[in-house]
Amino acid sequence: GRVTDDNDRKCLLAILEKYVTPKILETDYRFSESGTYRCPDNSDVADVEQFRKFVASFPLAEQPEVFGMHDNANISFMSQEAEKVLSVVLSIQPREAGGSGGKSSEEMVLELSADQESRLPDKLITDNAHADSFAMSEETGLMTSLGTCLSQEMSRFNRLLSQMTMTLKQLQKAVKGIIVMTGELDDMFNAELNNLVPGIWTKDGIGYPCLKPLNSWFEDMILRFAFFRDWIEGGIPIAYWISSFYFPQGFLTSVLQGYSRKNLIPVDQWSFEFVMQDTADPQALQGAPE
Repeated sequence: GRVTDDNDRKCLLAILEKYVTPKILETDYRFSESGTYRCPDNSDVADVEQFRKFVASFPLAEQPEVFGMHDNANISFMSQEAEKVLSVVLSIQPREAGGSGGKSSEEMVLELSADQESRLPDKLITDNAHADSFAMSEETGLMTSLGTCLSQEMSRFNRLLSQMTMTLKQLQKAVKGIIVMTGELDDMFNAELNNLVPGIWTKDGIGYPCLKPLNSWFEDMILRFAFFRDWIEGGIPIAYWISSFYFPQGFLTSVLQGYSRKNLIPVDQWSFEFVMQDTADPQALQGAPE
């Protein structure tokens, strides 16, 4: 049931090559670099009970080396497990205020959601767009590659903004009892209370991948809108905040396509060259590279 495509099959075959091989008959053959996982020295004469005792001597938790992975794979695994445990703990904590005079959960969520709604950025529009932002090619009559990339990113961010605006209004009404508190709104309530990004903002590709907590995520979202607004209204920037894109690969492809069309050379012959800068401030740069 785990093999769903060719990549799964390749992975399983690569793992099985370590275990299903004639080399297993050699006395010094090991399944892992550490030598912990191997056949017993007397495997040619050992009975079932001896094999069981030998297997029982293995570590209780399988190490990543058993599956051909680096030890650092345990870091990702343990991080995921810790996140699951913390999520369960947060989901079952009581919503009542701990002491007299403190704000209730409903009051805190109402205050937070109202503040977020008031700070939502304006929708990205092309009314005040710079002439270079969505320039049309004179030769083909089509929009430039960067303009196409910008329009796609703009539509994605506007979709996220619409979802946030709608759900924040609905959550406030649900907490006040004006509308029914649905399952999604209840999950959003808990997420707001626990400083987590609501799943209703990220599901179905609405939101961009991000691991930040809600407070940091919200500030980051505002900065992303500001970056793209500056691009739309101020023209093509000399430096790009590449991690602000929904789809950075699309931006990189657009850059190559634009340069390829300008120089009339196939795009598959171009690649990127990286020159490290002494500053992280785009204002300190003299201009864009050629």
